[in-house]
Amino acid sequence: MSAESDADPAYEVGKPGYGGYEAVTELPRGGFVVATESAGNIQFVLPPETVKDTMNLKIATPEHYVFSERRFDKMHGINLGEFEFPTYFNFFIKRRQINLICTAEGEAAVRRIFQETLLGPEVIDNADEFGPATPEEDRPDLRKELDYFAHNPFNPSEMMKIDDLLRFTTFDDDGVAVVEGVQIIHDGENYRVEEEGKLVAIVPEFVHIDVERAVAASQQESSAEMSHPVVFDPPSLGVTMLGTSHGFDPIGCTTGMVVWINGRGVVVDPPPHFSLHLKRNHTPAALIDAVILSHCHADHDSGTFQRIIEETKVVVMTTPTIMNSFVRKYSAITRLPEDFFWTLFEFRPVKIGEPVRFRGGEFVFHYSLHSIPCIGFSLQYGGKSFIFSGDTCNDPERLRGMYEAGVLSRGRFEQLVNFEWQHDLILHEAGVPPIHTPLTTFHPLSDEIKHRLLLVHTAKKDVPPETGLCTASAGIEHTVRLDVDESPHREAIMLMDLLSSIDLFQHLPLAYSSTLLHAARRKTFEAEEYLVRQGEDGDTFFVMSSGLVCVEVNGRRLDKTFTTGDYFGEISVFSRDKRTASIIALTNAVIYEFGGNELFELLSDAGAIDRLRNVAEMRQEHSWGVIAGNSVLARLTSNQKTQLQGILERCTAVPGEALWCEGDAYEHCVLLDDAQLTLTYPTKTTLSASSSLALQGQTSTRTFTRSAFLCELSALEAAHTGNVSAAVHTTGLVNSSESDAVYFRISAAAMSDYLARNPGLKVALWHEYWLV
Repeated sequence: MSAESDADPAYEVGKPGYGGYEAVTELPRGGFVVATESAGNIQFVLPPETVKDTMNLKIATPEHYVFSERRFDKMHGINLGEFEFPTYFNFFIKRRQINLICTAEGEAAVRRIFQETLLGPEVIDNADEFGPATPEEDRPDLRKELDYFAHNPFNPSEMMKIDDLLRFTTFDDDGVAVVEGVQIIHDGENYRVEEEGKLVAIVPEFVHIDVERAVAASQQESSAEMSHPVVFDPPSLGVTMLGTSHGFDPIGCTTGMVVWINGRGVVVDPPPHFSLHLKRNHTPAALIDAVILSHCHADHDSGTFQRIIEETKVVVMTTPTIMNSFVRKYSAITRLPEDFFWTLFEFRPVKIGEPVRFRGGEFVFHYSLHSIPCIGFSLQYGGKSFIFSGDTCNDPERLRGMYEAGVLSRGRFEQLVNFEWQHDLILHEAGVPPIHTPLTTFHPLSDEIKHRLLLVHTAKKDVPPETGLCTASAGIEHTVRLDVDESPHREAIMLMDLLSSIDLFQHLPLAYSSTLLHAARRKTFEAEEYLVRQGEDGDTFFVMSSGLVCVEVNGRRLDKTFTTGDYFGEISVFSRDKRTASIIALTNAVIYEFGGNELFELLSDAGAIDRLRNVAEMRQEHSWGVIAGNSVLARLTSNQKTQLQGILERCTAVPGEALWCEGDAYEHCVLLDDAQLTLTYPTKTTLSASSSLALQGQTSTRTFTRSAFLCELSALEAAHTGNVSAAVHTTGLVNSSESDAVYFRISAAAMSDYLARNPGLKVALWHEYWLV
């Protein structure tokens, strides 16, 4: 459910009165604060950066927070149980614990999460993370460093413990928790709040985040979107800041960036919903196929999992220590098993001090000095370089004290105190010691270095102009571009990068590269120019390189667009008929055109021609509209939808026909078109707020119509791995209408391959029989 479903249309977000209850205020990012007489404010639903909402609205920061069992929004990949920064704000600023109201399972999850984010991994074994270029003397003793920062700031003789910052109130077996006389009653879908026997509020347990509103709440200093359709031209080497501030700045977005190398992007610590900013500026997320995770604090990792499941499978680069910590943390948040979690991305471990080559650039990673394991990096490409410090304590006086106390070795001390100021661009964090860098560190720097230095992780208001220091600015329009020595093969490299990201071309042998380069004809179009017109002869195929185009049929523009990595024109290639639609540029656009005969020859040899033929047939079957009618599948990118069309098979079932029965071998899943099908599935009972169990022998039924997608993920995965005994249907599906049912079938093998490349849909299907 969404928050809006129960709200008065006249209700104004940020004001009391949500749901008709004067005690309830809905927060812009999606949470709810309930004001009570005896317990003060209690917050329900905790999306990232929620503490900034109460700061902006001048609402007293709650001490009590409900940590729900439904704490993860699968649709948007967002954590709805982000208690970290409310905890830090209460403890470090208000000097008090927070009270988390949850089940026993919830408390166990919180302790697992907070171990990783407050204290760091319990066990650190990172000897294999260093190459021979990093001598033993220069390697950090992460356990000593983490323990140094783990001392209680209000009682330095003691180490911080989780229970210093948190206390727990647990729901009883009836779903009731009592907080200072206030009763919170969980009824399965909502929470009822009662005080002195009176109903104070009813708030939903779960909401789908309103992404547009959450992004607007960030109030970044950059413009939200360009007012006219301009295509962003990614630099050969450069940086686009997505946010430049920290977790307690009420008007700034947390620090994250896109590093551009040869026109493709690597996102570093993406803030939540970062891709919306890019899409608004006609910059497709498909250009960004890798993530660097610096560390596991919520202001740095909240958007990472969102990016992992948002589109096609991405590469994640970090150290094994940080990656394992992230998986443990987000497994506890999402309740996805760790082994399942690892299947959602491609992990590329980095070695500290050793060059990591990616997209033609050369990264060198280092461990910074922080309260949990954290990395920064330098990058060289085309004769230029820049460095990102990562969150770090770069305070020479404190560093010397840590060296003298034996926390830092001589080599580690010298590495940290001699920061690499020589790079062409320096992105260095600034903040409050001891885990961040004070501004005094930058005062002695020369004007020449300050000119190359941009501060991040700090609010603009905290950097006085008289220091001569500048903060970075967020937004596509503030992209920093470094003039590099361009490779004479840049266009060829960019074309091969583009084609290798498209499923049709991914399995072409290397020997075909030359043929592809010769076959591709580059064309440019201005906004409102026709690329092709309906009714024209056409035997060529198009691949989008940049820009945004839309489809027009019979003079009417459809809500169907193509951008980087998408392709079109295949219907005429196969049928030799006239163009069935017009394509119009909405922005300036660059496309590559391939002749139909050349395409046939290339893709036939690669075994992809059948897939492309199927795409052409399914587009004529109007499968795009069927996909768009499903609330989950509609969120797929046009590229993902095209891939899905390539594996659909149109089928019919007569009245009463069973598509499958319980116990049948799992062979396919289905997407309904003109159909009415009834599913019989195991009835589940709720054992507690955290678990359910199928009742032996008991079943339920539900009837589905157009655009419903039916799939049993566990059986599908068993079929993929060859586990024959588990690769069986636990449900039955029958045509329950009095007419033939039209549906699309997808084989188990094809669906497994699709989910492996599109992890967001895989997550959406976890513990679900259907998506509608």
